[in-house]
Amino acid sequence: MRTDVKIYKFFGDKNQDYDEIIQSGCYVDRDKTIDLSKIFFMEQVHSDQVYTLTVTDVLCEGVLNHDVSGELIQEKNILLACDGIVSNQKDIYLAIKTADCFPIFLYDEKKAIIGVAHSGREGTKLQIIAKIIDMMQEIYHCSTQDIICEIGPGICHQHYQVSPDLALDFYQTLSISEVDYYLDLQKIIYETALKKLLQPQHIITNSICTFENTNYYSYRRNQILKRQVSLLGMENV
Repeated sequence: MRTDVKIYKFFGDKNQDYDEIIQSGCYVDRDKTIDLSKIFFMEQVHSDQVYTLTVTDVLCEGVLNHDVSGELIQEKNILLACDGIVSNQKDIYLAIKTADCFPIFLYDEKKAIIGVAHSGREGTKLQIIAKIIDMMQEIYHCSTQDIICEIGPGICHQHYQVSPDLALDFYQTLSISEVDYYLDLQKIIYETALKKLLQPQHIITNSICTFENTNYYSYRRNQILKRQVSLLGMENV
């Protein structure tokens, strides 16, 4: 092992062990098991940072990153300090882990480009979905007319009350004058997608609330450290 490389064992806002996550269940798509080496996770730090996953990342032994101190880090299939991924690679899967935050999936069939995002309060406030759409346009020349967006299960506004200070900061950042202490993240994500000129019929929302539905993990409900994992990928068929 190179002396300037270390193995980064933990990732995510709750210091969850990567090995524990990938060994905790079987990933299945269309009745088949997905090779775990083909699944790319994000560290997820509640940011608006988006990583472009290329063929080099897929083929190399690990994805090279720099931590906050500038030290070089290498970890197979964990993209550090980001909350979004855009890629044109087939036969790999982009993973999002959530427990009240919203997983976002984007797909341009014409250009064969995929994107995912982890959008909680901070990611929604920073409009990470807009950053991903911008990258799909700038790097891969996608048209907003062709991008399909699906917003997965997350906490509904009825169960997401925040303090006055957090609410004020949230709405001021988004230049929204009306302040509501119950945040409707899915609505903001949807409206941001519309402002980026995605077609309304191409934006799919979800009625499942992770707080209400006990089939889903919810940190707000019971402070659980476990996460559901959502995957998006294009297969070579």
